[in-house]
Amino acid sequence: MKKKGFTLIEMLVSVAILGTVGLISTQIFFTTLRGAGKADIIREVKQNGDYALTVIERMIRNASGVTSVCDGTTANSLTIKNLDGNETSFQLSGGQIASVSATLTGNGTLTGNKVAVNNLAFICLRTPGKPDVVNISFSVSQAGAGAGPEEISAMNFQTTVSLRTY
Repeated sequence: MKKKGFTLIEMLVSVAILGTVGLISTQIFFTTLRGAGKADIIREVKQNGDYALTVIERMIRNASGVTSVCDGTTANSLTIKNLDGNETSFQLSGGQIASVSATLTGNGTLTGNKVAVNNLAFICLRTPGKPDVVNISFSVSQAGAGAGPEEISAMNFQTTVSLRTY
């Protein structure tokens, strides 16, 4: 008479296979979560940098002139004269790009508190008979980023803008 049931070896093999499948599934799950978190961080950094660069670029392009020193040296702030006669300054303030204007509605930060801005630099070139040209560059990173590589994101932004007015 043959007894029905599982041998010890069959049980051990089943447990080992089940454990391996569980471990692989857990790793895939946590890798997916880390990847989604990293994608959110990258999106936040990119959106903030793109927005700040677009606003600064548009305002410089439509300005009547640059009132800051415009001799090709690098500066960490820039002041422009708007078409309405008021001045607007762009500068780094508390890790954010700040826009300061004579009108109350023009004041504020161009980047959110979830990111930190580093190395804001403006290079303005003035050539007689031609519009001023301003080179803008800065880097944006995740504010308060953790130590893991999936929690760190930084992007550099740079453009050159020519004023429309002559």
